[in-house]
Amino acid sequence: MKKLIKGYKLSRGAGSRKALVRSLVRGMVIDGSIKTTYTKAKMIQPIIEKLVNTAKVGDLASRRRVSAYLANSRLVTAHLYDVVTSVFSGTTGGYTRMIEMGVRRGDNAKISRLEWSKDIPPFIKKSKKTKKSTVKNTKEVKPKATKTK
Repeated sequence: MKKLIKGYKLSRGAGSRKALVRSLVRGMVIDGSIKTTYTKAKMIQPIIEKLVNTAKVGDLASRRRVSAYLANSRLVTAHLYDVVTSVFSGTTGGYTRMIEMGVRRGDNAKISRLEWSKDIPPFIKKSKKTKKSTVKNTKEVKPKATKTK
């Protein structure tokens, strides 16, 4: 009997599956939509919903929890807090929608696009200040003379 078993294995080990889910969630926050298999989209949809609900709380503990899930990326966490939660401030759920896009040609797997249910401006990564490349004065190193006996 199959009892109390939930979730998907996705033909991966626990660590690999956890990394995949975190990567998909992070990609969703950054890009606004992701195109993946139906099973993976179905797996991460409630996780994204819970992250947005946690982010809407807004206290320090929830900010740290969300940041830890998004690989400690301050820019992505700030985008989730500033942009995504402000768009969904009046709603209590239904932040994402899943659109089926047909099947993949190689293995006939169902493909879906997971996206935000409202229009959210894209994530723009702030560029770091680049240092001017400086050429150091290098002295030519002369080989040491070796004594021969």
